[in-house]
Amino acid sequence: MKRIITFILFFAFVNFLFAETKRETDNIKPLNIINEELELKREQEKLEQLKKDIDARIEKNIQILSKIESLIKKLQDIKNERIDNIVKIYEVMPSKDAAQKLSNINEDLAVRILLKMNNKKAGNILSEMETKKAVSLTEKLGLTVKNFPVQ
Repeated sequence: MKRIITFILFFAFVNFLFAETKRETDNIKPLNIINEELELKREQEKLEQLKKDIDARIEKNIQILSKIESLIKKLQDIKNERIDNIVKIYEVMPSKDAAQKLSNINEDLAVRILLKMNNKKAGNILSEMETKKAVSLTEKLGLTVKNFPVQ
């Protein structure tokens, strides 16, 4: 009887050990899965770093764009100021002299000058020009919208 009890206890103990070992091995992941998880984690860290780098570059480019826009605005302001000074010069000139000079400069610049001039003075200047030139400038004046940003 003792042998039977010992035998039963022995099998119960072995069964218990086997069950414990099985539970422990069930919690252990295979090595290839662990390696894949580590690789995925490394890839995710690389992607996060790349995202940070891209975000930093975007921010830098936004700052550069802002500076460029600011410089373009300053340049446009300087150009407009210079045109205003030229307009003042042409407005004090006799109409005949102004007509002769405006006839010989770039038509787009002449149009910009005439647009900013006092209407009466611009009309006097156009009346002193050759007909073809006056017609050409008048057509361009008619197509130009006042106060529209001209580059």
